[in-house]
Amino acid sequence: MVQVRNRITSKIASILGNQPLACAIHSSIQSGLGASFCHIVAGGKHTWTVFDVALKAAIRDIENHPLGKLFQRLIEYGPHNPDDPEDPASEGKTTLSDPECATCVEFIYSHMINRFKGELAELLAMKPVIKLVQQLQNAGQLPVEVNLQFGNTILEQRRVKKSMSGDGWAGFVKGADGLITRESGKALTIYGVVEVKSMHRSMRQLEDQLYHHVSRLAGGVKLDGRIWNADAVRIGSSEGRKKRNSTPLFVMVVPSSWKVDRKWWW
Repeated sequence: MVQVRNRITSKIASILGNQPLACAIHSSIQSGLGASFCHIVAGGKHTWTVFDVALKAAIRDIENHPLGKLFQRLIEYGPHNPDDPEDPASEGKTTLSDPECATCVEFIYSHMINRFKGELAELLAMKPVIKLVQQLQNAGQLPVEVNLQFGNTILEQRRVKKSMSGDGWAGFVKGADGLITRESGKALTIYGVVEVKSMHRSMRQLEDQLYHHVSRLAGGVKLDGRIWNADAVRIGSSEGRKKRNSTPLFVMVVPSSWKVDRKWWW
């Protein structure tokens, strides 16, 4: 068992280039797989499978993103030759022009890298969030029967404004990073919403985003392919109250402000 763990950790480290980070991710995923109430809805039942899903999610975004075509052209045909006269335009199929190269570099940094960082942050967040849920259960602030949902298959209804008939819903989009839920018959109660960030965000920004999730969850939610319509969703611990919904628990996971040592050596 130890050999298998070491092999998986080494495999993750070969991609990340960081052994301690790989060990932390392995430990966090194991916590998620070992907690009976935690459902890693898109990750399967093995540590490597969960990590591989996160890796492929970032790659899939590159393939589907409009600017991903620029990246594919950069890999296949390369940039404009700097020794040639400046070329502000291209035919849009082969070698990238100078402006296209600049756009592509920005895409690599702002989208590809940050997207994968976000996936890693969510994997690392599983272990502390599981511990928090257990503490809240022991304190009587959460029912024993709740489930913790993690993963990319948490989908929420997208709210749109209609000119004459007010707000409406227009299909499912990526939802919160995690949900604390309980199924009761044909109803789904959402006790908590989890938001994970790989970079610093203010408390106000996080609260605004969480309230935005709550607003969309009121229109219905899709968990691992199962659709819960708006009339089946209860938000917050509102049982026994006259009002149907209340504000759920907000769980915010953010990185420390501690500065990482950036020294390096061969």
